[in-house]
Amino acid sequence: MRQIIDIPVSRIRASQDDVLEAQGIARSVEPSEKIQTLFYDAITRFDLLAEPIGIIQRICREEFDSVYANSGRNDRDTPLEAIVPRASALAFCAATLGQPISQRISDLFGKNDFALATMLDAVASIGADNCGRYMEEILRRDLQKNPLEAGDITVMLYSPGYCGWHISGQEALFASLQPGNVGIQLNGSFLMDPLKSISGLLVAGTPEIHRFKNDYPFCDGCRNRSCVRRMQQLNPKHTED
Repeated sequence: MRQIIDIPVSRIRASQDDVLEAQGIARSVEPSEKIQTLFYDAITRFDLLAEPIGIIQRICREEFDSVYANSGRNDRDTPLEAIVPRASALAFCAATLGQPISQRISDLFGKNDFALATMLDAVASIGADNCGRYMEEILRRDLQKNPLEAGDITVMLYSPGYCGWHISGQEALFASLQPGNVGIQLNGSFLMDPLKSISGLLVAGTPEIHRFKNDYPFCDGCRNRSCVRRMQQLNPKHTED
């Protein structure tokens, strides 16, 4: 069963600290008035243009295995291969900010308004990531409605293109989930359109199942390193060692 999720803009709005940190400005640094004005302008445009919507579909282990194996291009050893068998629930999901905000970013770059375009792009990227966090919360709440599944549940999103799951896995995921129902398509390079979109597998279980040692061969080439931050939230003592 697929569920369409209307995502409140207020729940995914990026904070100034997060946006500036993504642009290389430490939280301890007081931004200039010009930077703050750019951020305010970008957030105002985000609130006007973002049309966040998502889709979620509960699946069984066999459905995931079929989609995961479909591309045949995943790394030989990945975290998901250890995490999924220990999960209490699984769901495919996708979410998007919609086409208008992506188009506005493109228009701003086209007009050589690089400062505002870059700021709005950062605001939208974090907003799209926050859509993933919102979808995690949706599944967690649904599970906690069932007394048999309630408890210490942590839900995390794992996406094709990360942690050894090859980006081509998007094709089988989209065939199963059909996020075209909320306006998300794939191009020939397995990238999503609109660009400010997310997709992947929601994995629910105890916090322990999401902890893994990030020493896989593909970790060396990863520039995102979001797994480190997420595991630090699960366990403040976790380090990259």
